[in-house]
Amino acid sequence: MEKKEYEIMAELELNHWWYKHLHFLIEETLSKEAKKLKRTLSIFDIGCGTGGLIFKLKNKPFIRKLIGTEPHPLARKYAKKRGINIQSFSIEDLEEIDEEFDVVLCIDVLYHKNVNTLKAIKNLFKLLKPGGMLLINVAAMPSLKRNHSKRVMEGRRFTLQQIRELVETQGFKVDNIFYWNSFLTPVLWVLSKWQKIFPNALIFSDNGQSSLKATNVFFSNCLTKILFFENKIRKLTSFPFGSSLFLSAYKSK
Repeated sequence: MEKKEYEIMAELELNHWWYKHLHFLIEETLSKEAKKLKRTLSIFDIGCGTGGLIFKLKNKPFIRKLIGTEPHPLARKYAKKRGINIQSFSIEDLEEIDEEFDVVLCIDVLYHKNVNTLKAIKNLFKLLKPGGMLLINVAAMPSLKRNHSKRVMEGRRFTLQQIRELVETQGFKVDNIFYWNSFLTPVLWVLSKWQKIFPNALIFSDNGQSSLKATNVFFSNCLTKILFFENKIRKLTSFPFGSSLFLSAYKSK
């Protein structure tokens, strides 16, 4: 990502409505896994960025060990300010790590244009214990690509079938997979089409600034409630679209 994006991430990651819901989905899944195994978890977070997720998870009672890695020096600098020491490996350079973990987190990493997705999934497989869990969040729906995509070096967005096939071909068994942020996706779709047809138009233009912005408390609370309401509905029926895909899968025993 551009350096400015890391700066904004560090500022907003702990309280932004989108991150809050993503972190909720991850924490909920990890808590259920620990209850199922009846023990605490060892977790490896690949591409942990500025460390906001690790900061939120590090004192949870269901976690025994939590390690993160992030190749970008500026992101590591912000993580260090949060009191988090993370390693500098990239997702394609994990050969020196010989430990196996209960859970590997790969949150918004596979979209990056410089990531070889097949090699990345193979590396994630090696990091897991037999029967270990892989959690992935990725940007979804290629039709949603917009100006912001360039600044975060987005190389790809996935469909549900594409991310499923990617992990299953490497020996994982998908446990759960779903689109989320579905209610707001039509707005993002309109924005992406507007920017493509009228790249110099002022309306809906981000003027070269990040799409990740602080929102007032009322608006942020509304968006948070929308996502939690969506999550309740999703447990009854799946959505056929969304701006992100969340996947949990297990390594074969």
